[in-house]
Amino acid sequence: MRELNHSQVASGVFFIGLGLLFVSDYWFPGIFFVIAASKLAGAYAKGERWQAQGSAFWMIAIGLAFALPPVISSVLGIKASFVALLCIGLGLLMIFSKDCRPQMPNKRKVDDGIIDV
Repeated sequence: MRELNHSQVASGVFFIGLGLLFVSDYWFPGIFFVIAASKLAGAYAKGERWQAQGSAFWMIAIGLAFALPPVISSVLGIKASFVALLCIGLGLLMIFSKDCRPQMPNKRKVDDGIIDV
């Protein structure tokens, strides 16, 4: 059996998920879960740790943010504004999370104004 490329695995999982979305007609938010599954499968096939796939977990979080409020509102009676607050909170978390901030290189500070004579 030949060895599969990580992009082949990710693409295969994506198309299987796409087919399941066609059958189930659960496009939104199902597409978020399909993208997350394909990213995680590609990372696994590449030999990367699944914890390093932050974007896949964001896709799962966004999918859950849109999938759970109808269930929560029917059980607890919370209004649909919960979805808006959840989206705003996720956006703020993405902006201010540690992984989103640019990494600053560790450079030594050199003072060019001092001349040793």
